[in-house]
Amino acid sequence: MHLIGSKTEDEFRKELTMSHVALVHGDERAQLRSILLERGADLSRTLVVDWIPEQGADIYEVLYGSEVLHVEIPHDASQSLLQSIALAHYVRMNHSRPKRIKLAVAFDMLEKGHNDGTA
Repeated sequence: MHLIGSKTEDEFRKELTMSHVALVHGDERAQLRSILLERGADLSRTLVVDWIPEQGADIYEVLYGSEVLHVEIPHDASQSLLQSIALAHYVRMNHSRPKRIKLAVAFDMLEKGHNDGTA
């Protein structure tokens, strides 16, 4: 998808930047940060492209390198789940137009080295 500098793209860029700052520095994403660090992920090269707060768990999709990490963090003390999805496969999935725009913005940010003061 080609970026055109739209207001929607700017909003996604701000959202992704705030989410990245929360991942690197925030207490509310400490569990996710810990899981990613245990996996050896370089947090400066990650972006949370989706967060689904569910009743029993928080579900995150994190763009990292050539993969998307699907992380489920239960609200109780049970074990977290981490699955890796090949980026090429993830991109071919049937995403909504807003999600495709968000992914294009995330790819652009990672390619250019998003500068939020944390990298």
